[in-house]
Amino acid sequence: MGERAKNNPDLLLPAVAGATLSTVATFVLLAAVLAVVSLPSLVAVLPALIAGGLASIIYGGVFTRRALSGDAIDTSAAGRAFDPKVALLFAGLISTVLLLTAVLNEFLGASGAMIGASVAGLADSQSAAAAVANLVKTGQLEANAAVLPIIAGLSTNTISKIAVAIAGGDRAYAKRVVPGLIFVIACVWLGALL
Repeated sequence: MGERAKNNPDLLLPAVAGATLSTVATFVLLAAVLAVVSLPSLVAVLPALIAGGLASIIYGGVFTRRALSGDAIDTSAAGRAFDPKVALLFAGLISTVLLLTAVLNEFLGASGAMIGASVAGLADSQSAAAAVANLVKTGQLEANAAVLPIIAGLSTNTISKIAVAIAGGDRAYAKRVVPGLIFVIACVWLGALL
């Protein structure tokens, strides 16, 4: 989205809306992964996921409304929706994260799960959450103790998204996306604390 906005300034508002609303998909996918791996983990972290999802919808909705109130934009340049290499890389990443988190948990306990989830979150928040939920499923971690590592993975993933927004787009794009990402992760933490 950042590159599109940089290459075509007319796409700035739709690109910001798309980037922010893609975070909604992060929360939906995360909830689906947790539901499959460990329902108690999902229940424990659900208020935080709902808070983050709602924040994403609100922030993205503001830019969607602004984009829709402007002139029609030609968006005919299409890209590829699915890349098999990326899917294989993702599967390998999930396997590696599961192994790393289990090893860290074995040697360091709950703090190991936190470290593993935080590091894994830099690349992918779902694999980090799946690894932590798997510890809950196998009885190595309590569901309530999984909330902090899952949110830590989301937080480091947000740092990665901020870096991509800054590197991939121009200043106008980053100036709009970064505050939205910060707002969303702050709402996640708030949802977890309440």
